[in-house]
Amino acid sequence: MSEALKEVGYTSLLGPDNIVRSGKAEGMVLGMLLAKMAGKEYVGFIDADNYVPGAVNEYVKIFASGIAMSKTPYTMIRVSWIYKPKMSDTGLYFSKWGRVSEMTNQHLNSLISYYTGFETEVMRTGNSGEHCMSLKLAELLSYSSGYSIEPYEVVNVLEEFGGIIPTPHQDAMDKGVEVMQVETRNPHFHEDKGDDHLKEMVVASLSSIYHSKICPPKLREKILESLRAKSMLEEGQQEAPVPLKIEPFKDIDIRQFAKVLNKASTYAQ
Repeated sequence: MSEALKEVGYTSLLGPDNIVRSGKAEGMVLGMLLAKMAGKEYVGFIDADNYVPGAVNEYVKIFASGIAMSKTPYTMIRVSWIYKPKMSDTGLYFSKWGRVSEMTNQHLNSLISYYTGFETEVMRTGNSGEHCMSLKLAELLSYSSGYSIEPYEVVNVLEEFGGIIPTPHQDAMDKGVEVMQVETRNPHFHEDKGDDHLKEMVVASLSSIYHSKICPPKLREKILESLRAKSMLEEGQQEAPVPLKIEPFKDIDIRQFAKVLNKASTYAQ
């Protein structure tokens, strides 16, 4: 895979050793490249740590219904879970929001409110791993490495297509970009990976908003306050860490990519 990426000049996924970095975002972008290589129109993602048997079937139906309703080739459908249950001393507690998504959604909504002038709770899927996109939209977006990929997808849609700053993507602006959020019927039971993982996700998610070129100074201050209040910044750290960005893949020579990849024995097997 690394050789194919180097051959087409797409090095955004490669680490210092010229090998594809290990990370959630990197794996997702590779999946998008394989979907494009296969000539697919849409690509979808479902996190592996899901314990409800009927959930995946429901996610796929949500993706399909969103695609069917879409009026533009530039579309994204994001799953909003009806509940994220947690174990408590008295049994299951059906929480509406996860600890990470509550913070991420709050700051994404603040970003939207800044530009609209209206307080809002419209964004409910900041950390939704379960989502799908049209390849036409996916190939235009930049991505943020690691666990910040889902919130930065929303941020980058606002950056590129929100009318805030100039964009080169005139066709998408003319036809419109749709972001749908669809609530499930199934609850979202998932693996509890501990406080360190939670901290990593929060810092990554809020950093992707903090370092956006459209994030206003007052929101940056609020993000820092949130991170400090939760003791999520390292001692002496004055700013949120800068996330590693992954460039759009629209200009990749996908035929050459496929040609090199198909020669690799590990891929052929």
